[in-house]
Amino acid sequence: FEPVLIEGKAIQLHPLVCAAFNADFDGDQMAVHVPLSLEAQLEARVLMMSTNNILSPANGKPIIVPSQDM
Repeated sequence: FEPVLIEGKAIQLHPLVCAAFNADFDGDQMAVHVPLSLEAQLEARVLMMSTNNILSPANGKPIIVPSQDM
């Protein structure tokens, strides 16, 4: 999933990545860090995008699974 900027002070999160962030929509807080240089942006895309982190490195099980009402 690609990040999309929105108006306001909220972060919209796709339900399929809730488990990876341990998010449950009960008032959790998150921080956003923006890579500034082109090299940092490319590195973030390769290493951090949810589509590149489908399996847990700890046990090999899928991280992107439905966990919220959709």
